[in-house]
Amino acid sequence: MKKIYSLMLLCAAIVFATGCSKDDDSTSTPVSVSGVTLDKTTLSIEVGGTSTLIATVSPDNAADKSVAWSSDKADIATVKDGVVTAVAAGTATITVTSVADATKKATCTVTVETPNYIEVNGIKVAVGNLVAKAGGGCEIGKSTDGGLFFQFGSLIGWSTEDPLTIAVRPNGFNGKEGWTDKGKIWQGTEGTVPFTVKDSGSDNEKVGIGDPCRYYLGDTWRLPTKDEYVKLFENQTDFSSTSSPWKWENSSATNATSGLTFPASGFRNSIDGSLSYVGRAGYYWSASPSSASYGYNLGFDSSEVSPSGSFSGRAYGLPVRCVK
Repeated sequence: MKKIYSLMLLCAAIVFATGCSKDDDSTSTPVSVSGVTLDKTTLSIEVGGTSTLIATVSPDNAADKSVAWSSDKADIATVKDGVVTAVAAGTATITVTSVADATKKATCTVTVETPNYIEVNGIKVAVGNLVAKAGGGCEIGKSTDGGLFFQFGSLIGWSTEDPLTIAVRPNGFNGKEGWTDKGKIWQGTEGTVPFTVKDSGSDNEKVGIGDPCRYYLGDTWRLPTKDEYVKLFENQTDFSSTSSPWKWENSSATNATSGLTFPASGFRNSIDGSLSYVGRAGYYWSASPSSASYGYNLGFDSSEVSPSGSFSGRAYGLPVRCVK
């Protein structure tokens, strides 16, 4: 009898334990989807680029956490498994929707931009020279724009055409502004820009911002080094080579393969700022100083190319072409 009684107690214990176990499991029972979110609500991509969006389905124990992706303008941006691919310039809306509940969704507005650079020999080069921007500052101009003229190390941009005037100046600049005043020109002998500008009236320049590309465009834009100009033109010394893509066309050095163009903007004389050689030759500052008085520059005319010339003293005004 005692054995039967003990057996009954054991069975009761098992049933009780099983019941408790079921009660505990009920706390993690999958439930309906309550919402869907994205890690970004806006996104900017250049044509040809990609970016990944991450979707989160709530709650964590939702029964079905699968989602579907869609784009309202697949001709501008497509999406697959959260990877957005930029197709053409414009704006598209990417939507992620819960498969279990189509009323639960999230969106991201994608802006696709046309790149403002052309990559040649591994160097991303701006499509145009620095020009004055409406409202102040500078921006990247069209491929045919002659661009502003800068003295080496100075953030003051001088007019593209005569008469000689200051078209752009750094914020808060209250220093010397005469063409021959050297207080606005870097006087050091080593290093590449951005660098500290000696005797400048601008706090921005004093802390080392002497690169107009970096200062006005921000991001990772900067002046190219001498070595980058050499790489860009692959040590080319003239335009007669049939194997090189660089040609003299329409008063410009033009890369026939990429379409990158450097107009023959000429230069502003170091003595009085007068314009010379417009349409006949092009000279572009690099970030590399060659001595205390000179800076390396790209130079070319209808027949010759010098990617690492040092013709120009720092008081000359040359256009700049930015890289990133």
